[in-house]
Amino acid sequence: MVDFRDDPWIGEALHLARENGTVTSVICHAPVALTSTFQRIDVDGRPYRLADSDNPFHGVDISVATKTGEKLALKAGYVAVPGEKTRLTYFVDDALKEAGFKVAGGLNPTAVKLAYDSDLRLLTGNGPQTIDRQAAKVRSALAADPVRTAA
Repeated sequence: MVDFRDDPWIGEALHLARENGTVTSVICHAPVALTSTFQRIDVDGRPYRLADSDNPFHGVDISVATKTGEKLALKAGYVAVPGEKTRLTYFVDDALKEAGFKVAGGLNPTAVKLAYDSDLRLLTGNGPQTIDRQAAKVRSALAADPVRTAA
């Protein structure tokens, strides 16, 4: 996940998923990958930047692990792996807000918060506590459009 931010190859993959009607579901810190949607890869394999107005993901409502939750986890010493980088140099919700996304927040980091954009077929959840509801939403999104699912 430390490499998910502002990566043109991830941006290209997310755009291709959207263009092909794929339901994309990301959870916890992974929505930071959406910052990569401001970039694409051209036919020669070179990255290029999209204008905000050309990025269909720009400004979408998302749910993500919040700074409040991260600060609580840091106080508790989670997660620390000796010799490994386990902490980002930024807070994911801040990075997404700075990139122009609308981030669902709240003071209770354990509350289940999902955001689904049916046009993009993009589902985001704020942490592992959302997994059951997130899986159910993916199933219902797939069932709602069997033609696109089978394509």
